[in-house]
Amino acid sequence: MNSSEPTRRYRSTVRRERARHTRAAVLDAAREEFLTTGYAATSMRAVAARAGVSVPTVEQLFGTKRALLAAVVDATTAGDDEPV
Repeated sequence: MNSSEPTRRYRSTVRRERARHTRAAVLDAAREEFLTTGYAATSMRAVAARAGVSVPTVEQLFGTKRALLAAVVDATTAGDDEPV
């Protein structure tokens, strides 16, 4: 393939739906962890375990625990985690 040719993007509705489901599972798990153990005692490892995903998955989705908390607050306030 010539490097000047545009690359074709791969789009999969199944992959997109699975990613949305994983993100929702992590947000639910994080909300439960924050509510039961508090922010300071909640670890990314505990959130990942509760969500049934790996720690790198949680970090890939949200980056930091602070960003994860912000996403939980946004999702709780708005009722979902869809961008406005």
